[in-house]
Amino acid sequence: NQLNIPVILNGDIDSWQSAKQEISKSKIKGVMLSRFAMQRPWVFKEIKQNKDISFTNKQLANIITKHFNYHLKYDKSRTYTDMRKFLAGYLKHFSNAKDLRKLAISIQNKKDFNKLISKIKTSKYDRKIFKNT
Repeated sequence: NQLNIPVILNGDIDSWQSAKQEISKSKIKGVMLSRFAMQRPWVFKEIKQNKDISFTNKQLANIITKHFNYHLKYDKSRTYTDMRKFLAGYLKHFSNAKDLRKLAISIQNKKDFNKLISKIKTSKYDRKIFKNT
C-alpha cells in the first residue's frame, strides 16, 4: 500500500545528518524540526549545505542579539520570558553554561540581556561551539 499524500517526519532529528538520512532511507517528503531548531536555528542551512556550521562565542552572541531584536520588534510583551527558552538551547554547549543559564533565566530588561551577551562575548572559552555532540 502506498499513500498518495506527502509524508513528513516529525521528531528525533538531532542533526543535519539524521535529517538527510531519514529522507534518503524512506519516501518521506521532508522533516519537521522544533526543539533542535531552537538550539541551532542554522540547522536548515546545514541541511542545505550538507555540513556542520560552527561559530565563535562572539558570532553566536550576535546571532542571539539578532533573535532578541526580532522578538522585541514583533512581540515586545513576551520578549524576555520567551527568549529564556531559546537562550537555554543556545547556551547548552558552553563550558560555563550553568553560569550563563543563571543569567539568562533572570533577564527582566535589555540591560540584563546585554550583560548576558557581554559574558558570552568575553567568555574565556573561545572555542568552536555547537558541533554535534
